[in-house]
Amino acid sequence: MTTPAIVLLFSFGAYVIGYTMKGGSLILRQATFVEASSGSRCARAISYASLFSPARRNYDVQISDPYALGQVLIIESEERAPAAYMGEKSTLENINMAMWASKTFESCSGKDLGGTLDTKLKMSGDQVTGEIINNTGIAFKDCWIAFGDNEQRIGRMPRGHSVNVNVSYGAYDGNSRDFFNVDESRRFKVFVDNAVRRVGQPVLVAWADSGDEVFSLAEGSPKINSATCYVFHLDCEVGGHRTIRPEMVKGTVLESSNVSVEFPPHSNSNSLNASTPVLMYSPGSYYVASYSLPTPGANVGTLVVKGNTSNAAGTVLRISIMNVKTGQWELITEKPGPVNFTTASGADYVAPGGEVKIKVKLVQGNGARANIRISGDCIR
Repeated sequence: MTTPAIVLLFSFGAYVIGYTMKGGSLILRQATFVEASSGSRCARAISYASLFSPARRNYDVQISDPYALGQVLIIESEERAPAAYMGEKSTLENINMAMWASKTFESCSGKDLGGTLDTKLKMSGDQVTGEIINNTGIAFKDCWIAFGDNEQRIGRMPRGHSVNVNVSYGAYDGNSRDFFNVDESRRFKVFVDNAVRRVGQPVLVAWADSGDEVFSLAEGSPKINSATCYVFHLDCEVGGHRTIRPEMVKGTVLESSNVSVEFPPHSNSNSLNASTPVLMYSPGSYYVASYSLPTPGANVGTLVVKGNTSNAAGTVLRISIMNVKTGQWELITEKPGPVNFTTASGADYVAPGGEVKIKVKLVQGNGARANIRISGDCIR
């Protein structure tokens, strides 16, 4: 896949972790998240399942895809991973469970969509218009398009069905809707809602009529609840001028020393958004971050680096940007206070894949705090 992964993908397991229950029924809950690009027949699929056992016994858990990589998620350090066997079905054997206990399983694989989701979309400024056609082998329901915090509701998309699109970008405030404080039947949908609104490009969310039953038990008949969500990154032709706002840019810490990132709630990743501060504790502390700009089929014109730094008098905080044309770091500022760097030659600082690298280093002082935001524009 050439498009960036959905933010928080690897904390997706929180949908099936974090709650316990008691009762007399053997229950297997599972959720599958499929991420693809329009025009591509192949997709990435990640599935999680939670098995609740009302009695103390061992289970063999089977994975329907023989090529999938599956595992038990180890919660306690003294737990041992069970043996895994590949065959017509992958099997995790002899999983020991106590009474009223739950265990969580993960499976990663590819998925053949049986065709492609095709687009005829044009992005002009913050507006996307055009058509999407479901040429996959899957009938979808509860479909909607997210573009930042704005959305266009579609409903059902049978095979061969086309939909007219007209949606504008809405600024996302970065505040996640709390999926721990909603009914468990809605957690998956709230997770997806949080994830897709963070993406700077239009995304189609579609649900399968019935969930994929990736996991099963070799013996026993559990109650099975399953759901499968498809997320498509929609390719667009970019026409004219487009503004790139800070909330559309996603950052990732590539390397660091003696720093900490104030992660968003419920996130365990090293992702940065427009409001994520980084703390540095002593001279020599530094981090290098890569910021991904949503610039398909376009060149960056103006590039703007802004930010806030909080430090005591006498503190020297060096902020630099990588010039991809020369391969050298260029100093933006060492002065305390606001960061403000603007260049009309933005393409000199943006890698072919749309990445901008920023380095922040505490040169002098007993601590500092930095928050960097990237914005700009792109032209056809």
